[in-house]
Amino acid sequence: MQGPWWVTILLPSLLLSAVVPADGLWWLINKPGGARGGSNAIRWSTGEARRYCGAVPWPVRRQKIMCEKFPRATTKVREGANLGIQECQHQFKHRLWNCSTADISVLQRLLSIRSRETAFLHAIVSAGVAYGVARACSTGELQECSCSKAKTKPPPGAESAGGEWEWGGCSHNIRFGDNLSKEFMDANEVAADDTGLMNLHNNEAGRKSIKANMKVTCKCHGVSGSCATMVCWESMPSFRQVGDIIMGKYHGATYVKINKKGSRLRPRNKRHKRPTAHDVVYLDDSPDYCEVDVAKGSYGTRGRKCNRTSAGVDGCQLLCCNRDFVSREETTEESCNCKFKWCCEVTCKKCKKKELVHYCK
Repeated sequence: MQGPWWVTILLPSLLLSAVVPADGLWWLINKPGGARGGSNAIRWSTGEARRYCGAVPWPVRRQKIMCEKFPRATTKVREGANLGIQECQHQFKHRLWNCSTADISVLQRLLSIRSRETAFLHAIVSAGVAYGVARACSTGELQECSCSKAKTKPPPGAESAGGEWEWGGCSHNIRFGDNLSKEFMDANEVAADDTGLMNLHNNEAGRKSIKANMKVTCKCHGVSGSCATMVCWESMPSFRQVGDIIMGKYHGATYVKINKKGSRLRPRNKRHKRPTAHDVVYLDDSPDYCEVDVAKGSYGTRGRKCNRTSAGVDGCQLLCCNRDFVSREETTEESCNCKFKWCCEVTCKKCKKKELVHYCK
């Protein structure tokens, strides 16, 4: 069963080789061996780009064209998608479904169910791609882009502060990151059915979680601490903040269905408001994550570590789905009695610590 093409970014790096997987699993391809400058080179030759992009069985020809046009940026697309997956695992680490990537085939089955979890994954990975590319633009890692262009409107509060102001520094180029995310993440989706509409909507909701939360930072310049000139730039929130925002949208996600014309999604419950472009939407109920059901992408929660004293989602009662749990004493090793030695070394001893750990039956 094949899920979204970006799922294969999760395969172990050991699988990266000259063997090209079928079905659009293009994330497995590294930069061609022997290419000048290695995979970290900012400028790629036309031949290098063609070898890299031509070796990949792109699901959509447009993706190959974009890869050849922006080869180095394509590597940042992959890194950004991985950033999204890592954030997913952080947000769900104490929940019944923990965004596990232990078995790609199981994850692909999960993604065939158009649930809240699938909606979250599309949103966070799409945001990760935009974020990773925009950040690389501002750090000078890409030839294809640079800092965002200066705006014409004054930053908030600049005019009331008095004195001169200007856009300076290096604003994150979210416009370029957003465009590249659309080119790669949306290319294989079709707006002619409910699944395509859902995925496209959630992809955009993820990107908007960054754009809607850009922050302006200003610094004063002048004699003796005065603010004769205020230099301002725009930056993205931390990706942890982006993850928190999308997690909030996951909790408030709208259960939708396609309208009679087959042109848009609308709430299943007519009393619920229509979701905005910033909201996350889903079409199917989530599977039961308490028990193992590989066909639906569920690993179950048996063997998961739980917190005996917590009443939250990480507590043994909820995480173990009202099953019992087992407790055992485990010994761990950690650094202790650390001392700073001049100059510049910290030495620590290794101490053993015994603790009672609880696991779901």
